[in-house]
Amino acid sequence: MSEAKLIRQASLSSAYMDPGQRIKVLVEYGSHLEVDKTLALKHYFRSGHEMLRMANMYCDDGQLESAFILYYRYITLFMEKLPAHPEFSSDNQAEIAEIKRRVKKVFPIAEEIKSKLKKRYTEEEHVYKEQQ
Repeated sequence: MSEAKLIRQASLSSAYMDPGQRIKVLVEYGSHLEVDKTLALKHYFRSGHEMLRMANMYCDDGQLESAFILYYRYITLFMEKLPAHPEFSSDNQAEIAEIKRRVKKVFPIAEEIKSKLKKRYTEEEHVYKEQQ
């Protein structure tokens, strides 16, 4: 991913915030979701597939904050929220196994993006402090 793409994406949090706080805002935004236990699990599987598709597009376009939020939301949905769904342990074992494989692939991607964002936020904080 080019540095130009990194620079052109607008931040979701302010440059005057600590880089760690800015990451925390993104994590909180990404983890804020609720699961309706009356909704069929297949809808969440489909939504998860769409989340990954959009996250990959955002990543390719250099929109790292949006990509990070969606990757984090995907991880949260399938690792924390959906295991409590009544249908989670029923006849969906093949799909659940596939999702677990995807989550293992998404974790390092999200961590890499987090690292890039933290670096960018630190640079922005430095520029902000110099301008004060």
